[in-house]
Amino acid sequence: ALAKELGATTSQVVDAADEWLRQGKSISEVEQLIAQSMVLSKVGKMDSADATKNLTSAMKGYGLAVDDVSGIVLTCKLLLVPLI
Repeated sequence: ALAKELGATTSQVVDAADEWLRQGKSISEVEQLIAQSMVLSKVGKMDSADATKNLTSAMKGYGLAVDDVSGIVLTCKLLLVPLI
């Protein structure tokens, strides 16, 4: 259900969830982070594993909380999606 909702495969969602859980994130955090990983993978034209790694790097590098990740993804989306 979540994969379909996010326009991703079940495998992509499972891979992202696994990566976030390995980092010690809670289930509620993982739900948020999976969604952001999937959005970034679509707008950034990268696989979900790379999107998750990139978000992890940004969070660690800038000391960001889970709630800040949506801002990163929104900024990327605005920069990567051409205006019509």
